Amino acid sequence: MSLRTATAWFNSESQVAKKSLQAMISLLSDIVRRLELKKKKFEMFERASDASDDDILNFWEVLQTVDSTLTRDDTTKKNIKNKDDLKSFFDHCCQARHYSFSIN
Repeated sequence: MSLRTATAWFNSESQVAKKSLQAMISLLSDIVRRLELKKKKFEMFERASDASDDDILNFWEVLQTVDSTLTRDDTTKKNIKNKDDLKSFFDHCCQARHYSFSIN
C-alpha cells in the first residue's frame, strides 16, 4: 500500500468514525452543559478541527516567539517544566484550571 493510498484510506475511515460518533458527542455535550459546580455551569469547547490547521500553525508560531526552545514533542507538564520563558509567560498571562474535560 502506498503512502498516498494509506492516507486516503485513513482520512475516509476517520470521517466515517467522526460521523458515527457525532450523536454520542452531542448527547454527552448536552449532559455536561447541564452540570454545575458551585452554581456555575460547565462550559464545552469545540475541538480544533481539520479546517483550523492554519490556526494551529499560527498558534505554534506564536508559542515559538514566547519560547524558542519549545518542540512539538513538549506535550506534557514534565517536558515544559524547565522552559523558563514559557513558565514566566504562563504565570503572567494564563490562568490554571483544575477541571478540564475533552471529548474527541
